[in-house]
Amino acid sequence: MMNKYFTICVSIAICLSAAGFLALPVQAETLDIGQNALADLINLPEKDPRLIVAELINVFVGFLSLIFVILILHAGFLFMISGGDKEKTDRAKRSIGNAIIGLILVLSAWTITTFSIDTIINALTSGSQ
Repeated sequence: MMNKYFTICVSIAICLSAAGFLALPVQAETLDIGQNALADLINLPEKDPRLIVAELINVFVGFLSLIFVILILHAGFLFMISGGDKEKTDRAKRSIGNAIIGLILVLSAWTITTFSIDTIINALTSGSQ
């Protein structure tokens, strides 16, 4: 008799806990934890985070490009004031070459990153329509 009572209690407990686990996602969807109020309070942007990252990458590449242009101008200035000194001329030529290589690397990285982000955004937005 005790075994039968124990089996019935365990069966009821299992059924109730299974029903409780099935109801959790519904409760989680209707639960208001103040997320919208917090977003309004701290002025979160409505923009997609991927677009924000893409804009940050573009700004960063713009600054790097500006730095490389300044390096090229500096190396050109060193070349002009070298006065025909072989060592100073070679140093200026190396600086120009290094700046051009750096600019090519930064622009290549920007091209690859822009292509990747555009492809990911297009793949995700075309699949959701």
